Amino acid sequence: MKKISKGQYRYLPEQFKWELLKTVLLFACAIGILVIGMVITMYRHPGTTLADSKNNILTVAAVLGLLPASRSLISLIMFVKARKYTCEESLYERIAAMQQEDQVLPVICYDMYLTAYDKEFPVYVMAATENELLGLLADKADANSAQDHIKESLLKDGQKNVTVKLYQDREKFLERLESAIIACKEGKDQELKKAASRMEVVLQISL
Repeated sequence: MKKISKGQYRYLPEQFKWELLKTVLLFACAIGILVIGMVITMYRHPGTTLADSKNNILTVAAVLGLLPASRSLISLIMFVKARKYTCEESLYERIAAMQQEDQVLPVICYDMYLTAYDKEFPVYVMAATENELLGLLADKADANSAQDHIKESLLKDGQKNVTVKLYQDREKFLERLESAIIACKEGKDQELKKAASRMEVVLQISL
């Protein structure tokens, strides 16, 4: 199973599978260490009760092993909620058809689940140019709050004068994206660096 990186198409459902596998393995390792420690203790000290068999160094290791397992479980729960917001294949194909093979601008990322302190903003696809971020936001999300959250994150990173526009109408977004793709036909290296830096900030606040 090939691991898909953050920002790539179908990242959310595929990352859910990885988080599930990782969580199961971490808990299995912790439980396995606990059981091995108990078995060894009972073997070395015949007559030891099941409760007393836990008094060994491997029990401590098992408890410590539960810490990363618990963190992984929390991440898994987040991906359980987020995985349904993956970009539709038909939308992905339409966007791919708009781009020329050698075109590097705008920088486009998919399956982004932005997180704030008390809100989540699922973004199916986002495009970055030198001075603009365009995205298709899930209908259930608050577009204004999502835009403000992204702008605040950009400002904290020292990036100013960036226009952020999130759409919830698929056709309007595609129309605007197509215009951006045409305008970026001859993107320069410096523009690519700026667009990539905008997108990197958004990826940092995404699950």
